[in-house]
Amino acid sequence: KPKMLDESPAELIKHFEHPNGWWRDTAQRLLVLSQDRSVVPQLKTMVKNSKNILARFHALWSLEGLGALKPELIQELFKDSNPKMRIQAMRAGETLYKAGNESLGTDYLNLLDDESVDVAIQAMLSANILKVPTLDTGIKKLLKSNNAKGIQTIGVQILEPEEVRNWWEIPGSQISDVEKSKLEKGRVIFNELCVQCH
Repeated sequence: KPKMLDESPAELIKHFEHPNGWWRDTAQRLLVLSQDRSVVPQLKTMVKNSKNILARFHALWSLEGLGALKPELIQELFKDSNPKMRIQAMRAGETLYKAGNESLGTDYLNLLDDESVDVAIQAMLSANILKVPTLDTGIKKLLKSNNAKGIQTIGVQILEPEEVRNWWEIPGSQISDVEKSKLEKGRVIFNELCVQCH
Protein backbone atom coordinates (compact mmCIF):
# COMPACT_ATOMS: atom_id res chain seq x y z
CA LYS A 1 0.00 0.00 0.00
CA PRO A 2 1.46 3.37 -0.93
CA LYS A 3 1.88 5.98 1.80
CA MET A 4 2.84 8.88 -0.42
CA LEU A 5 1.23 11.56 1.73
CA ASP A 6 3.89 10.84 4.35
CA GLU A 7 6.80 10.76 1.90
CA SER A 8 9.33 13.46 1.12
CA PRO A 9 9.68 14.83 -2.43
CA ALA A 10 12.89 12.82 -2.82
CA GLU A 11 11.00 9.63 -1.92
CA LEU A 12 8.16 10.48 -4.30
CA ILE A 13 10.55 10.64 -7.25
CA LYS A 14 11.44 6.97 -6.78
CA HIS A 15 7.84 6.07 -7.68
CA PHE A 16 8.33 7.46 -11.21
CA GLU A 17 9.89 4.09 -12.09
CA HIS A 18 7.00 2.08 -10.61
CA PRO A 19 5.19 -0.19 -13.11
CA ASN A 20 1.79 1.03 -11.88
CA GLY A 21 0.63 4.20 -13.65
CA TRP A 22 -1.46 5.36 -10.70
CA TRP A 23 1.63 5.32 -8.46
CA ARG A 24 3.61 7.36 -11.01
CA ASP A 25 0.82 9.87 -11.63
CA THR A 26 0.07 10.32 -7.94
CA ALA A 27 3.73 10.79 -7.04
CA GLN A 28 4.08 13.42 -9.77
CA ARG A 29 0.91 15.23 -8.67
CA LEU A 30 2.01 15.35 -5.03
CA LEU A 31 5.49 16.48 -6.01
CA VAL A 32 4.20 19.34 -8.16
CA LEU A 33 1.65 20.36 -5.53
CA SER A 34 4.43 20.54 -2.94
CA GLN A 35 6.35 23.06 -5.10
CA ASP A 36 9.50 21.79 -3.37
CA ARG A 37 12.33 22.69 -5.74
CA SER A 38 14.99 20.95 -3.67
CA VAL A 39 14.55 17.88 -5.90
CA VAL A 40 15.23 19.69 -9.18
CA PRO A 41 18.77 18.24 -9.51
CA GLN A 42 17.42 14.70 -9.00
CA LEU A 43 14.71 15.31 -11.60
CA LYS A 44 17.25 16.58 -14.15
CA THR A 45 19.40 13.51 -13.57
CA MET A 46 16.39 11.23 -14.03
CA VAL A 47 15.31 12.98 -17.25
CA LYS A 48 18.78 12.52 -18.73
CA ASN A 49 19.85 9.14 -17.39
CA SER A 50 16.97 6.87 -16.38
CA LYS A 51 16.61 3.69 -18.42
CA ASN A 52 12.83 3.90 -17.81
CA ILE A 53 11.28 6.14 -20.47
CA LEU A 54 8.12 6.68 -18.40
CA ALA A 55 10.20 7.86 -15.43
CA ARG A 56 11.92 10.30 -17.77
CA PHE A 57 8.55 11.66 -18.90
CA HIS A 58 7.35 12.12 -15.31
CA ALA A 59 10.59 13.84 -14.33
CA LEU A 60 10.35 16.19 -17.32
CA TRP A 61 6.76 17.17 -16.59
CA SER A 62 7.56 17.56 -12.89
CA LEU A 63 10.25 20.07 -13.81
CA GLU A 64 7.69 21.90 -15.92
CA GLY A 65 5.15 21.83 -13.08
CA LEU A 66 7.72 23.17 -10.60
CA GLY A 67 8.63 26.01 -12.96
CA ALA A 68 12.19 24.65 -13.15
CA LEU A 69 12.29 23.66 -16.81
CA LYS A 70 15.14 25.32 -18.72
CA PRO A 71 15.54 25.78 -22.49
CA GLU A 72 19.00 24.17 -22.39
CA LEU A 73 17.50 20.91 -21.14
CA ILE A 74 14.72 21.01 -23.74
CA GLN A 75 17.24 21.60 -26.52
CA GLU A 76 19.29 18.67 -25.26
CA LEU A 77 16.18 16.45 -25.26
CA PHE A 78 15.34 17.54 -28.82
CA LYS A 79 18.41 15.46 -29.79
CA ASP A 80 17.53 12.44 -27.62
CA SER A 81 17.88 9.04 -29.32
CA ASN A 82 14.29 8.11 -28.38
CA PRO A 83 11.69 9.80 -30.63
CA LYS A 84 9.10 9.61 -27.84
CA MET A 85 11.37 11.71 -25.64
CA ARG A 86 11.82 14.26 -28.42
CA ILE A 87 8.02 14.52 -28.69
CA GLN A 88 7.61 15.04 -24.94
CA ALA A 89 10.36 17.67 -25.01
CA MET A 90 8.50 19.58 -27.72
CA ARG A 91 5.27 19.49 -25.75
CA ALA A 92 6.94 20.60 -22.53
CA GLY A 93 8.93 23.24 -24.39
CA GLU A 94 5.71 24.93 -25.48
CA THR A 95 5.44 26.35 -21.95
CA LEU A 96 8.83 28.05 -22.30
CA TYR A 97 8.03 29.43 -25.74
CA LYS A 98 4.72 30.86 -24.53
CA ALA A 99 6.57 32.45 -21.60
CA GLY A 100 8.74 34.38 -24.05
CA ASN A 101 11.65 32.09 -24.95
CA GLU A 102 11.09 32.24 -28.68
CA SER A 103 14.60 30.99 -29.42
CA LEU A 104 13.09 27.49 -29.34
CA GLY A 105 11.16 28.32 -32.51
CA THR A 106 14.18 27.50 -34.68
CA ASP A 107 14.47 24.13 -32.93
CA TYR A 108 10.84 23.30 -33.67
CA LEU A 109 11.40 24.14 -37.33
CA ASN A 110 14.55 22.00 -37.44
CA LEU A 111 12.58 19.05 -36.03
CA LEU A 112 10.35 19.12 -39.11
CA ASP A 113 13.21 17.24 -40.80
CA ASP A 114 13.42 14.57 -38.07
CA GLU A 115 13.79 10.98 -39.28
CA SER A 116 10.75 9.99 -37.20
CA VAL A 117 7.41 10.79 -38.83
CA ASP A 118 5.82 11.13 -35.38
CA VAL A 119 8.41 13.71 -34.32
CA ALA A 120 7.96 15.69 -37.54
CA ILE A 121 4.18 15.70 -37.05
CA GLN A 122 4.55 16.91 -33.46
CA ALA A 123 6.94 19.62 -34.65
CA MET A 124 4.28 20.83 -37.09
CA LEU A 125 1.56 20.77 -34.42
CA SER A 126 3.66 22.51 -31.76
CA ALA A 127 5.02 25.15 -34.14
CA ASN A 128 1.51 25.77 -35.43
CA ILE A 129 -0.03 26.26 -31.98
CA LEU A 130 2.89 28.52 -31.02
CA LYS A 131 2.62 30.44 -34.30
CA VAL A 132 6.34 30.06 -35.01
CA PRO A 133 7.31 32.41 -37.86
CA THR A 134 8.10 30.84 -41.26
CA LEU A 135 6.34 27.58 -40.34
CA ASP A 136 4.45 27.67 -43.64
CA THR A 137 7.74 27.65 -45.57
CA GLY A 138 9.01 24.73 -43.50
CA ILE A 139 5.82 22.72 -44.02
CA LYS A 140 5.84 23.31 -47.79
CA LYS A 141 9.42 22.04 -47.92
CA LEU A 142 8.51 19.03 -45.76
CA LEU A 143 5.51 18.15 -47.96
CA LYS A 144 7.85 17.95 -50.96
CA SER A 145 10.45 15.80 -49.20
CA ASN A 146 8.33 13.42 -47.10
CA ASN A 147 5.41 11.44 -48.53
CA ALA A 148 4.25 9.90 -45.24
CA LYS A 149 0.47 10.05 -45.11
CA GLY A 150 0.38 11.63 -41.63
CA ILE A 151 2.76 14.38 -42.66
CA GLN A 152 0.84 15.06 -45.85
CA THR A 153 -2.53 15.15 -44.04
CA ILE A 154 -1.46 17.35 -41.12
CA GLY A 155 0.68 19.62 -43.31
CA VAL A 156 -2.16 20.32 -45.73
CA GLN A 157 -4.63 20.89 -42.88
CA ILE A 158 -2.31 23.48 -41.33
CA LEU A 159 -1.60 25.25 -44.63
CA GLU A 160 -5.20 25.14 -45.87
CA PRO A 161 -7.52 24.95 -42.84
CA GLU A 162 -11.14 24.26 -43.57
CA GLU A 163 -13.61 26.91 -42.53
CA VAL A 164 -15.66 25.63 -39.62
CA ARG A 165 -19.32 26.56 -39.89
CA ASN A 166 -22.46 25.56 -38.06
CA TRP A 167 -24.33 23.04 -40.14
CA TRP A 168 -27.47 25.19 -40.05
CA GLU A 169 -25.58 28.08 -41.67
CA ILE A 170 -24.77 26.07 -44.78
CA PRO A 171 -26.90 27.17 -47.75
CA GLY A 172 -29.62 24.68 -48.59
CA SER A 173 -30.08 23.32 -45.06
CA GLN A 174 -33.72 22.42 -44.44
CA ILE A 175 -34.35 24.42 -41.30
CA SER A 176 -36.76 27.21 -40.41
CA ASP A 177 -35.78 30.63 -39.09
CA VAL A 178 -37.33 29.77 -35.71
CA GLU A 179 -35.20 26.61 -35.47
CA LYS A 180 -32.09 28.59 -36.50
CA SER A 181 -32.81 31.08 -33.72
CA LYS A 182 -33.10 28.27 -31.13
CA LEU A 183 -29.89 26.68 -32.34
CA GLU A 184 -28.09 30.01 -32.12
CA LYS A 185 -29.29 30.50 -28.52
CA GLY A 186 -28.13 26.98 -27.70
CA ARG A 187 -24.73 27.71 -29.23
CA VAL A 188 -24.35 30.80 -27.02
CA ILE A 189 -25.36 28.86 -23.88
CA PHE A 190 -22.99 26.02 -24.76
CA ASN A 191 -20.07 28.41 -25.35
CA GLU A 192 -20.70 30.24 -22.07
CA LEU A 193 -21.35 27.28 -19.77
CA CYS A 194 -20.57 23.90 -21.28
CA VAL A 195 -17.51 24.32 -23.47
CA GLN A 196 -15.03 24.25 -20.55
CA CYS A 197 -15.76 20.57 -19.92
CA HIS A 198 -17.00 19.43 -23.29
